[in-house]
Amino acid sequence: MTQENPSSFDLAVIGAGPGGYVAAVRAAQLGMNVACIESGALGGVCLNWGCIPTKALLHQAEVMDDFLTGPLGASLGITPKQTDWSALMQRKQQIVERMNKAVAHLFQHHGVTHISGKAQITAAGEIKDENDRPCTVQATDADGDVSSVNCGRVVVASGSRPRDLPFATTDGRRILGARDVLDVEDPPKSLIVIGSGAIGVEFA
Repeated sequence: MTQENPSSFDLAVIGAGPGGYVAAVRAAQLGMNVACIESGALGGVCLNWGCIPTKALLHQAEVMDDFLTGPLGASLGITPKQTDWSALMQRKQQIVERMNKAVAHLFQHHGVTHISGKAQITAAGEIKDENDRPCTVQATDADGDVSSVNCGRVVVASGSRPRDLPFATTDGRRILGARDVLDVEDPPKSLIVIGSGAIGVEFA
């Protein structure tokens, strides 16, 4: 169902990842009335399935290595034991959830309106003066309800998604995407990482 009376904003930001939510907050700090439209979790890939969770796991691995194989552990009489993988993953998720709430708090503190849904630009007219709202963005939520946003300008910060290899389609078991590997119940004994971007390097 489409909203009868569209909301009006100076700026609509599509995407609430590191590019989108920072742009939305900064625009609000400069006095603009801002809406940020996001279909998934606040913080985007970086916060939820990339840099933040991988760094949390990296830190835990470094601490374990220091205690179990380094001189500190030996001096304290600590010897390697089985890792509680579920506890590691739970701590990683707690960090992600805490930072999700931090982004939501930033929106609330600076007056940014968060609209949950998949965005589509349906009109993009020319601005003749600062009071014009020639652009229209529709946001479709998980229930299929559609809300319309009229705005003067639109920032598109929709991010990216990994592409399956034609000979190795992600199945969530043997061939894992970045999201899959962050939720495995047991760590793999061996792993090949394809891709040497920030996330791939940190997984490796």
